[in-house]
Amino acid sequence: MADGTLKVGTITTSSGSGTITLGQSGETITLGTGATQSGFGGLVELYNASATNVSEVVISSTYITSTYDWYKIFITGKPATDSVQLKARFQNNGSDVTSNYDFGASEIGLSDDGSSTGQDNITLNRQTVMGNAANEGFTACIDFTNPQINTIPTRLNGTISFANASDANRATNFTGRRNDATETHNGIRFFFTSGNFAQVTINVLGVKKS
Repeated sequence: MADGTLKVGTITTSSGSGTITLGQSGETITLGTGATQSGFGGLVELYNASATNVSEVVISSTYITSTYDWYKIFITGKPATDSVQLKARFQNNGSDVTSNYDFGASEIGLSDDGSSTGQDNITLNRQTVMGNAANEGFTACIDFTNPQINTIPTRLNGTISFANASDANRATNFTGRRNDATETHNGIRFFFTSGNFAQVTINVLGVKKS
């Protein structure tokens, strides 16, 4: 069939439900001059999962690729062990990078901030440990940037809100990087100072390149 122009008002499935696929491998879908898009956002969900009693959360090279330079990561859950910190390490081909991280954090509303250099991880809740009681837990909103670019350091920035070991509400802005702009990464691992995630849910989205 020759290429041509299809003029319709609405495209639906014959059954009224299911999936409609536009294009195939090797093709590009574009908007005509002067057209506007609706319903197609700049974020693409790459991964979502929930688990209980796991020692770590790993976002692997299946999802961290050269397709995206910027990832949004949302994690919520609860530690199995009381008085812990949530930590992260970048990965290369499934192995942790365990040196030369710098990070800093500022606890919101408490005038408490600080930084650390030359560390083996990035600590998200640097100042205050989190609790694991019935009313405690955490939510982290994270930007993971430039993991596949070898001219800009890979960074982890965001905010984590949580209850401390005494069930007081806390929130921390954090930033961290691997101090080697020539190194690329294709994964990231989250873990606690000790113990497991009693429960955890994670969503990973890629930000479309312009």
